[in-house]
Amino acid sequence: MTATASTASPLVRQFRQIVVWPVQLIPVKVGAAVQAHWEALERIKDGNPWKHWHGKFDIGAEEFSERHYKEFVTFLPFVQRFLYGSPAGQESARHAESSIRVYRRSDVAQARLTFADGLIYQLAVYRCDLYFFHDADVMTVVLEVCASDLPLERVQDVMFRFARAYPAFWDREGQPGNCMRRVEWLAEDGRVLATSDYEKRQRYLDHVARYRTPCLASHWSWLIEPLGLEHPGQSALLRYRQLEYYRMPFMAYLAFDDPCDLPWSRARVRPRSSSIPQNRCRTSRRTTAMTASGIEAASALPARPACCAPVAPWQ
Repeated sequence: MTATASTASPLVRQFRQIVVWPVQLIPVKVGAAVQAHWEALERIKDGNPWKHWHGKFDIGAEEFSERHYKEFVTFLPFVQRFLYGSPAGQESARHAESSIRVYRRSDVAQARLTFADGLIYQLAVYRCDLYFFHDADVMTVVLEVCASDLPLERVQDVMFRFARAYPAFWDREGQPGNCMRRVEWLAEDGRVLATSDYEKRQRYLDHVARYRTPCLASHWSWLIEPLGLEHPGQSALLRYRQLEYYRMPFMAYLAFDDPCDLPWSRARVRPRSSSIPQNRCRTSRRTTAMTASGIEAASALPARPACCAPVAPWQ
């Protein structure tokens, strides 16, 4: 972070945004019932940063603890077989193989974001994964970024502008609409690995005019290489088509010292009755999770707190 947090905006003590971006995979084996795109990914040796990630359940019995057991039994049996694999049945040809295969790259350590007013923040990249699914020509890109002690107004801006596959428009000054001014992927040593090109208006116009499909911003297309966006003349072995429009789906998590202190919740959340102790209002409200539907705050009160109001525009 390269600027002092604004004292006018509440501080988000912990912020996490998880981009969950599905794409359609183009078949690589004509006529095959199961395409197994991950096998084609493993065959690519040059310029391929993706490594198979086995997951926390791929451990020996001596390391299997109660926390693994509690997670497993939370799900229904058919979900257990899908997520964790099954020793028998049609879900897998091998013992206890999951229907999901995850590949992870570890070279991207940070995301440097430049806002419209020139302010710059650096967010840590917690994980960057590709999820493949058995017998489904769909892949999900999962990118999780995190930071601490950010002004709420900046967090709102990140949630609104960061997960943009391409610009929807440009303003009169030629700046991309509803996007960060710049996004840079950084290595552990601070080297710039890739930079966004939202401002290159003509590139996006030419791509749609020629191929009738929007192109991705350069930093997003770089992130999932060696996969390539499908269009005439694309030579990549693994190709994909977009399923979503320019707004990538995401989940977000925000933690505050006390959600009761947020401006929009102060009047409605705090107990009005003097019979309810003030400390009860604060119990279990130190952690707040946010999804696209708004804030969810844990509460010790019987009724759902009014701090479930959304804090950012979603269109």
